[in-house]
Amino acid sequence: QLLPMGDNAPSDWALGHHVGRPESRGCFPKAYVGSRRHHKVITKAQEAAEIARKARQQWKDQELKADDKEGAGEAHGDSEVFALYDFDPSKIDWPFPDQKPLALSVGEKIVLLPLGVGTPQDWAFGHRAADLDSQGYFPRAYIGSAFELSEALAAEEALEQSSTPSSDGSAHSVAVALYDFDASGVEWPFENLRPLSLKAGDEVQLLPMGDGAPNDWALGHLVGQPDSRGCFPRAYVGSRHRHRIVARAQAAAARATQAAKFFEHGSSSPFEVFALYDFDASKIDWPFEEHPPLTLTAGEKIVLLPGFEDAPGDWSLGHRAADRHQQGLFPKSYVGSRSELAAAQGEEGSLEASLTPSSTSSGVSVVVALHDFDPSTIEWPFENLPSLALTAGDEIQLLPMADDAPSDWALGHHVGRPESRGCFPKAYIGSKHHRKSIEKVERAAESASSAQKDAVKQGSIVAKEGEQQLLLEVFALYDFDPSKMHWPFPNHHPLGLSA
Repeated sequence: QLLPMGDNAPSDWALGHHVGRPESRGCFPKAYVGSRRHHKVITKAQEAAEIARKARQQWKDQELKADDKEGAGEAHGDSEVFALYDFDPSKIDWPFPDQKPLALSVGEKIVLLPLGVGTPQDWAFGHRAADLDSQGYFPRAYIGSAFELSEALAAEEALEQSSTPSSDGSAHSVAVALYDFDASGVEWPFENLRPLSLKAGDEVQLLPMGDGAPNDWALGHLVGQPDSRGCFPRAYVGSRHRHRIVARAQAAAARATQAAKFFEHGSSSPFEVFALYDFDASKIDWPFEEHPPLTLTAGEKIVLLPGFEDAPGDWSLGHRAADRHQQGLFPKSYVGSRSELAAAQGEEGSLEASLTPSSTSSGVSVVVALHDFDPSTIEWPFENLPSLALTAGDEIQLLPMADDAPSDWALGHHVGRPESRGCFPKAYIGSKHHRKSIEKVERAAESASSAQKDAVKQGSIVAKEGEQQLLLEVFALYDFDPSKMHWPFPNHHPLGLSA
């Protein structure tokens, strides 16, 4: 209970007493009190820090234990975890064609083993404690400690009880659809009950079924739509927490599938790619005020950052393999596998050969203008050669230049117009494939720029359902002082916030 202080009291102190105990009247720092909402936020932050600290220590202990036991055929102690939910690999598009999955049943003990090289960290490898030969991969989100298992079981039990008839015949809980359910794809087993089709993420109000109903089916309706009442398989719904776990597993599978494509085409790591072409962000109107670009040089190895899928659709986030501190965004179309790099270099090599004068060259190569070139904007360097203005996309017939001509210039004319003969910078021309990549970048930049303009109007970018949300600007709701908690990330610096 806050009380007024005198006018001369320090502004950063307050006066008050515990509610219901006026005799406890006293002073305290203002920074130590706030609204109930503020208190909830702080509590969540402290809980998150403690969870992160424990998780980090747990995985660290497991890695040490696994290293000690590697080759011994067994692991104990901290490398033992529990399946929080059933995991059926057939429910997802399995991303590891050369590795088998490990199906999980809720509550069973799992022994973790070291991950294979290059495996994404949101996956785990292990076997059932009772079966050493049952080794396979599964989403890391599906396992946890004994305490986490008890919480998951309690949440599922609450849902189970809500679908059991009560004294007033009502239901008490809302479940969430874990997967899509299309009733038209099954032979319907009920004569007097209609089906309820589900989309993953739908909130379903559970209703009690009759005593004679099959125990693997449930009855309910979409929240706010009582007229949608119908039946569906019980295994297709669960708690909100379980839905988040399933969604994370599906997202992990999608990421691993994308990463596997690079393995298939010669990359040594699922997150290593190669720059197919030079990328100079100054050539476009950079659309991201809050994110720097990463300049690319054809052939260099690029490491995609673990969160690269959160970048806007046509862009990737990463750093050079030789310099992990220089991070930035770049167009996805400018990077690819080793084999794609070889194909791109073959195209560019053919172009370079066509630009080299020879006694037999008759100028038979055609290139494409990558960018607009306006000769009037520069001091023309040639007295005896005319200029050739270019518009991005123009097809140019190359002609041989004299041996003593500058190496960074080319000679040619527009296809079908030999009278337009003139010189232009080599950097402004390339293959048709290169031009298509640039067009993708220009469209992506324009799209991102439009999105940012919408964000300015709306305050943030509103994500479409099922897509990642990119908040370019947010605001600190409260002061955040990292020294108030045990910081759980030794390799990452905290950011103090001011409301």
